[in-house]
Amino acid sequence: MSSNYSAIEKALECLGRGFDVTSDFRLKYCKGNERIVCIKGEKTELSLPGFGTFKDVPVEVKFDKGDRIRLRTDVLEFNQMSELFNQKGNLAGKIPSGLFNAVFDFDGGSWGPDAAMTKCLAMDGYFISLFNLHLECRPLRLAPHVIDAVPATWDPSAVTSFIENYGTHVVVGLSMGGQDVVYVKQNKSSQLPLCEIKYNLDKLGDQLFTGICTLPLQQRKSKENKSKVSGAFNVFDTQPSMEGLPPVSYKEGITVIYSKRGGDPSVSNHCEWVLTVPTHTDAINFTFVPITSLLKGIPGTGFLSHAINLYLRYKPPLSELKYFLDFQHQKIWAPTQNDHPLGPSSNRVAESPALYFSPMSPKLHVSRNQWKKFARACTMPVKYDPSWSTDAEETAFIVTGVQLHVQTYGFTSVLHLRLLYTEVQGYTISQSKWARSPSHFSGKSSFLSMSFTGSSSGLDREKNGNQIPHVDSGVFNMNPPAPVGTLKLLKFVDTCQITMGPQDSPGHWLVTGAKLDVEKGKIMLHVKFSLLAPVS
Repeated sequence: MSSNYSAIEKALECLGRGFDVTSDFRLKYCKGNERIVCIKGEKTELSLPGFGTFKDVPVEVKFDKGDRIRLRTDVLEFNQMSELFNQKGNLAGKIPSGLFNAVFDFDGGSWGPDAAMTKCLAMDGYFISLFNLHLECRPLRLAPHVIDAVPATWDPSAVTSFIENYGTHVVVGLSMGGQDVVYVKQNKSSQLPLCEIKYNLDKLGDQLFTGICTLPLQQRKSKENKSKVSGAFNVFDTQPSMEGLPPVSYKEGITVIYSKRGGDPSVSNHCEWVLTVPTHTDAINFTFVPITSLLKGIPGTGFLSHAINLYLRYKPPLSELKYFLDFQHQKIWAPTQNDHPLGPSSNRVAESPALYFSPMSPKLHVSRNQWKKFARACTMPVKYDPSWSTDAEETAFIVTGVQLHVQTYGFTSVLHLRLLYTEVQGYTISQSKWARSPSHFSGKSSFLSMSFTGSSSGLDREKNGNQIPHVDSGVFNMNPPAPVGTLKLLKFVDTCQITMGPQDSPGHWLVTGAKLDVEKGKIMLHVKFSLLAPVS
């Protein structure tokens, strides 16, 4: 049995199976060994001209003739290119898929940092679809065992198990053939105009797909023409670093990725490669249906849909997903507007020295003593002492309260930071990192810049002036409450919030330490974030 025949058999088996669209779109990433949608059970022989006859194929599987096209995109922004890829796969929205991240060599986690670093994207490719396979089920329904696996309540462990077993979508169509594509990524550091990006890519594509140029081969250019081409586009002058990997050229903030799927990868000449596609077919052009769209009226659908949306948006590692989901609770700043004594109010919260919150501590006690003037700030880090543990087993301490207080030493008043720690038994700290205010890197801390959210994973991007897009899908962006009245205090205190949330993979960070610092006459806060792991 030829490898080509086996590849087509594999493609037929994948129709109707689950798929996690955060992974690259390849047959090997289909979930499980059985279809997750209902089929009649009737089998037939499917004859594909030029490829043989395939037995025991469900009658719902149909095929039609493919086509050959050359696809050139405009020079697009990050979200525009992501949306284009999603439209080809019948995916909704602009959140990057696993295919998008794979072909453009992105990190594959939360898309905000990638979008912040990317100026534009473009592609030019030749797509050969020998035939298309698709599943015709009217209506499309999930198998009973899949419906039974839907958790009826918010259960992160059960949701994680569901995604591990069934994925996020159902494969309902794909094409067999091959593709030969050049992908271009321009970073914010590049100064090359967009028109030059388009010019260089079009010329490179013409050389690859309509000429006889091979990879690699020395280009013969005149001095006049050579001055117009960015060094990154000189892919003909470079040797592939490793056999089997697509050549990647990077220079001056431009990344050019040359990639093939299907065909004989050892053939570098495009015209010769086209002839090998019928004997070395691969799956391209996947189309999907969301699993949650097939769960109308099933208890727990809302919980599963919310969890899958979070998973697709932030893409935490699947091994960390249950911990990630445990931390996705509503966050709110206090005091809220009606808590201020601005006059009579029927719905104002009664005066209380404590603020209730969850999940790790029942109350945050707030001191209402007026803050006095000070001359100095104590900048010693405040960290937990392992000797605090009263248990012989490993344990961790997390911050569940904070207090500022002024202590007098002779004639000098010193501002101190106090932290309230809570012991979490059965867990240990697996990783820690310090985060600082974004204004430390931007060199400014005006009131207009106070809505930034900084994290240690994004500090270098802030330093380079690349503002990370807001990834959160929440309707209300709960930034710190705006100051009311005089802003004199802003001259002395940096009020930027410092967070590490779902956008910072794996997304379940806890505060385990902090310190005050003074820079350029301003008091700033440094925060130590940590990941907890259960003791095995």
